[in-house]
Amino acid sequence: MNNTNEKPMLKSGSGCVTALLLVFVLGSLTLVPLVFLGVGCFFSHEMKKVKDVCTISVTAVVEENVTVTNTRRSTHSHTTSRSYAPVYKFEYNGKKYRVQSSSSSKPAKYEIGEEVGIMINSDDPTQIYEPDNTAGEKFAFIITIVGAVGSVIMVIIFISVVLGLRKAKIIVKNPNETDMSQL
Repeated sequence: MNNTNEKPMLKSGSGCVTALLLVFVLGSLTLVPLVFLGVGCFFSHEMKKVKDVCTISVTAVVEENVTVTNTRRSTHSHTTSRSYAPVYKFEYNGKKYRVQSSSSSKPAKYEIGEEVGIMINSDDPTQIYEPDNTAGEKFAFIITIVGAVGSVIMVIIFISVVLGLRKAKIIVKNPNETDMSQL
């Protein structure tokens, strides 16, 4: 007669500690692609919200290209890069607006004086959507795909390791319980 209340437990020894550490590390690493997936979905959602409220098409003129300076610092050095964000000038409902793009490029995407079609929010004309600027959407898509693929791979690895530990008999029944079949 077998005891039906068997509780699995890990064998003692250094192999057990290594196995637990491996499961913990793989479980933690599974979180990294999930963060990528979450960030990608968040950016996609935010861009969709802007696109949904910016429904009025206007023709804007590039008034200037503002220099955007990015500095990256490390313990040994720092790097400075420059890119250019267009500043759009347009008129809506008899009022003039001047709005800087939230994205920049190197070299400048547009020449000063160039006419560009943009979409604006009728309730807040300073909120714009640039149909020609798909860099943000591409970034969000790539981050989402990397996160999704990475999550699937890490879950498969995690499950494989756990199943491998069971097959290697690192998980056994509790030896402190009495096995009634041996009496």
